[in-house]
Amino acid sequence: MSTRSYICKKMEDGNIIGIYCHHDGYISNNGRILFENYNTPDKVDELLALGDLSCLGEKINPQWREHSIHNQEPGVCVAYGRDAECDDTKAKLIDLDNERLYPWIEYIYLYENNNWKVAKIKPDKDIRFRNVKCMLNKIQPMTEPMQTIDNINDRPILEL
Repeated sequence: MSTRSYICKKMEDGNIIGIYCHHDGYISNNGRILFENYNTPDKVDELLALGDLSCLGEKINPQWREHSIHNQEPGVCVAYGRDAECDDTKAKLIDLDNERLYPWIEYIYLYENNNWKVAKIKPDKDIRFRNVKCMLNKIQPMTEPMQTIDNINDRPILEL
């Protein structure tokens, strides 16, 4: 099962461009990676230039010559165009008001004013963005290793 997301940037003209990411779109993975590694306009532009992703990594460029969708270098983005030779994977204009655009999308990440924001997509609900840094601070205790399985029901559930 995949947690699909869009990774977007608001441009100076007000348009939003974005790419699709198939795997691990939840905040503790994609949110953390975006916040920690793609935190300048240039880095975000470089990421979006890759086009649609199978998975987001901490690095854009692989060291392995044989890096591909079937032979993934750890920590490196896997891009459908570069690593699987797929067509039509470039960043596209994203219309956040068009609900048909994201029937399977669970999270939308938006880079705006040098900050990452995230919205969890819920059927028949307005999109509501929250600051990724704040969300990561809320889930930090949940991502630490558990000492026993007995306390699993005592952990807070993060609701966007």
